[in-house]
Amino acid sequence: MTEIQSVGFAREIVNALGVRSPQDSINAIKNAVIKELETLDRSVTIRDTSYFNHTYAPDLILNWDTTTERPVYLRFTDNLPELQEGISRLDFDNAFVFGLTRPNEDAEGFPELEKAAQEHRALITDADGIETFIKQRSNDAGVNLLGQALARGGRGLLAQPQAEAVAKTVSDGFSAALETESAPTRLAVEAIAQYLDDPQAARMTRVLQAVWEGSDGRLDQFPGPADLSKSISDDSLQYILNVVSASDLDFWRRIGRFLTTSQLSRMSLNPENENSFQNLINANLDVISCRAAAVSSGAETLFSVDRKPFLWSIRRETLALEGPDFTAFVADGKEKVESKVAAGDVASPDGIDVETLGRRLGEYEITEVVLRDGDATVQFTSNEGVGHDARLAKLAQGLSSNSTVVKAVVPLPEGQLALNFQTSLVNAKTTRTPLLKDVLAVSIPLLHELPDDRRQSLKAFLQVGKPVPARTAEDLLDLLAEKLTED
Repeated sequence: MTEIQSVGFAREIVNALGVRSPQDSINAIKNAVIKELETLDRSVTIRDTSYFNHTYAPDLILNWDTTTERPVYLRFTDNLPELQEGISRLDFDNAFVFGLTRPNEDAEGFPELEKAAQEHRALITDADGIETFIKQRSNDAGVNLLGQALARGGRGLLAQPQAEAVAKTVSDGFSAALETESAPTRLAVEAIAQYLDDPQAARMTRVLQAVWEGSDGRLDQFPGPADLSKSISDDSLQYILNVVSASDLDFWRRIGRFLTTSQLSRMSLNPENENSFQNLINANLDVISCRAAAVSSGAETLFSVDRKPFLWSIRRETLALEGPDFTAFVADGKEKVESKVAAGDVASPDGIDVETLGRRLGEYEITEVVLRDGDATVQFTSNEGVGHDARLAKLAQGLSSNSTVVKAVVPLPEGQLALNFQTSLVNAKTTRTPLLKDVLAVSIPLLHELPDDRRQSLKAFLQVGKPVPARTAEDLLDLLAEKLTED
């Protein structure tokens, strides 16, 4: 048996092997392995079986969802030819063979064992090999992503020396992709293809491609299989947020042309990737759409806004824009934001008076208002706009002093927006989906009282009024088809 010189998870396994009671030893070994695998991939759920070192039955089962699982076999690695033969007899093609001892790369049968692992799509590693990825991932998001991918779809023989080499190759490749350097990026692509199954290799290569393109690298020069799909996965986007600190908005614009509020709300934020998240959204305000928002009036914020007048954040699993005294939740559907605002955080639970509406409107116009006077409601509609129409004031004067505006409809460059002052909710009224920046530029000052200077700051922050890139012929045809559908 090759002694493992380590003080981490491998030492726990060595200590567990020395426990006198066989059952206590098995339990301690499994507990140590489970703890290390859970550290490698925090999203995994591990089920212990009643077997140990069985010829066919796995010792542990890794689960990520109801349809994705991977069997783990705990094995001693003293006899490599015997281990190779055992792999060929396993019922699973994606076996995870966890070595309780370290494989000796100078021993007879090492090259053959590597070949057998590749042929059967099995991953053979040990505690030291896995610990290599665990130790490096805190300082290297690429290695972090690689460790998770290996747990789910790793293959080949990755004892500690091989694990260190692969981790360095992939880490260097991601750094090279940021500089569009072809040779190290190509080596990373090759290592990914060698040690990961097809789904996991495609996922990691797509991340590399996104970093390459975001650094202004040409797709036809990317040194690997190019993914022509326009969007990137959540994992890819999270990796880029964690590892890239570029302040160049052009980089983030190339990355985020197909972002959605749903995908952004699934990101994990911390003070380290806060600036990247801000840059990502601000660089793509001309394309991110939004169908609903809820404006909560209150001073609670995720990060301090002393440095910035407004801040993008994730609040209660929802994308939000925060100011010093409000939080605006946004989503692609009303049902996703209507529970975000507590009753006490609605600025005008009884509605607002006509005079306040006129003051808050500013340069915007409304085509419809609903006034409530006790149990009665009055609807006033005009395609020419009613917000600054003297008739609206006269209409309100004919009602009691308690009458208020409870609903309104605001036309936007893309569609119309329905506002409810009593619930502090807004939602797109037509099939056309407005831009996020337009929804917030209208809804926040209408549903929450803003001083004039902060209102102008909000408009500048959201880049409202900036020129929009010229539409392509395809864009115009889509717009025409949508308009015909509405009509």
